[in-house]
Amino acid sequence: MYFLSELICKRLLIFLFSSLIFSMTAHAVGFREISTEGVSLSAWYPSETPPVNQRLGPFDVEIAKDAPILTGKHEIVLFSHGYNGFYRNHYLTIQALVNAGYVVVAPQHEADYLLGGSDTAAALNYRYFELSKALNAVIKSSEFSNYVNANKVHGLGYSLGSVSIMLASGATFSSQRYKDYCDQNQSLDPSFCEDPGWIYRLIQSFRHDVVLTPISDSFKEQSLISGKVIGSATFSRD
Repeated sequence: MYFLSELICKRLLIFLFSSLIFSMTAHAVGFREISTEGVSLSAWYPSETPPVNQRLGPFDVEIAKDAPILTGKHEIVLFSHGYNGFYRNHYLTIQALVNAGYVVVAPQHEADYLLGGSDTAAALNYRYFELSKALNAVIKSSEFSNYVNANKVHGLGYSLGSVSIMLASGATFSSQRYKDYCDQNQSLDPSFCEDPGWIYRLIQSFRHDVVLTPISDSFKEQSLISGKVIGSATFSRD
């Protein structure tokens, strides 16, 4: 019992000390929305401007909107959200990365409703296209170009975003292998294999302005990632 109490006290002290250090080194979170070549994205970055509580979708977040970036050369994290998701859903993860000194580039993926069946490869390639355009927009912008380290780009993806980040790291996608996998695992992996159908796609097409580029059976794009790659996924078991 004494050992347990002592252990708890030690962990509490470590937690409090870590929190103190973290609060001393944490930055305000700058936030900027950018639109480029049909791609909508957000840039999150360290700033000295005091943040203000603002509404971002359904969330109340502490951000310094359109504030100047903190002086320095910040490494970049290219972030990709999950299937039919929103980058804003991951604001806590992104804020933690900014507090660590990174600039986070997060596009809003618009072609997810076209995933499934014969359009899957082209829709995934569109995700790569959005990541590429978002990264270039931040690197070349007058607000960020002098304050980011374009030679150090990391990748972080959640769920389907993990696949996107793998593609952005130089991985290859094969339509034939995708078809073979889903022929054998349709019932085991419906979220990846099911075709949502033309009615769903028609409805979604009024909300998204997406034109897919035909893609070969097996495609591989130029790598955008020069640093570390982390992917996160959720699993369910009936």
